[in-house]
Amino acid sequence: MVKVMKTCSKSVNVITHPAPHHADEVFAVAMLSFVFKDVRVFRTRDLEKIKKANKNIIICDVGGKYDSDNNKFDHHQADFNETRPDGTLYAAAGLIWRKYGDEIITKVYPVDQATAIEIAEVIDNNFVKYIDSNDNGQSNSGDKTSISAIISSFNPMWDRNENPNLLFERAVRFARDVLRRTIESTASKIRGSKSVAELLNNYSSNDPILILDKPIGGWLESVLNSKNPVVKGLLYCVFQSEENNWCIRAIPPDTANPMQQRKPFPAPWRGLRGSELVEISGVETAKFCHRSGFFAAASTKDDAIKLAKLSVEF
Repeated sequence: MVKVMKTCSKSVNVITHPAPHHADEVFAVAMLSFVFKDVRVFRTRDLEKIKKANKNIIICDVGGKYDSDNNKFDHHQADFNETRPDGTLYAAAGLIWRKYGDEIITKVYPVDQATAIEIAEVIDNNFVKYIDSNDNGQSNSGDKTSISAIISSFNPMWDRNENPNLLFERAVRFARDVLRRTIESTASKIRGSKSVAELLNNYSSNDPILILDKPIGGWLESVLNSKNPVVKGLLYCVFQSEENNWCIRAIPPDTANPMQQRKPFPAPWRGLRGSELVEISGVETAKFCHRSGFFAAASTKDDAIKLAKLSVEF
């Protein structure tokens, strides 16, 4: 549980700055809520109070110092130069994640240490890095639906009498839920990627149709990122949907062109569904073909494979 305290009492274990809050310290505190059973936050910019704080208190996004070994995680000072290999500066969220990320993962999603480190790196590169980038002014995005914008929406409104500390707690609870789900979904994708790699290792390089007997999350990204040479010859993937239909996805040429297809479904099929698609394709349970030519579906696995083979030969 996260609770904002009015004074720097003995129970306080985190110090950060007062309102308005930002995504980097909100997520930093949310991360620490997985490290500690209870997080007691004191919000201040008073350097004298910060200097007098217990050395075991984690000070993040305030205080003017970065010293991970001594629990200081600010990034605003002139001599701060902690950057990722791609040049993205660290902010409070990234600094906390760099120290505690793999520990947090093992508490949320029990895995071995090597897998925890792998998951932590992926989450930093795909999620935490963008929170830091936004906070440091390195992002050019004005996206009002970004996680940073959403967290900012939890700040008090000018025309309401709202308690900033209660809103901070709400923002942290929301961030904690997002972080937990991000950890779980990332771990699932990594497991899926390994399953796809095993499947590709046993696949024929002459078969342009990949068949997944069970849904594997993130399969398309895994295929496109694979270095296995059989991937170059793949045109379609057949897999079962959550609604128990069988889907066929035309595979893009690469990750840089996700909206294109190596071979789209035939133009006469596109936009058709039901009996119209059955008639023109000759496949009994054909259900739908997207007007853009990247997706089609049938009621049975065998018929989905027939649609894919007909499209290969078209």
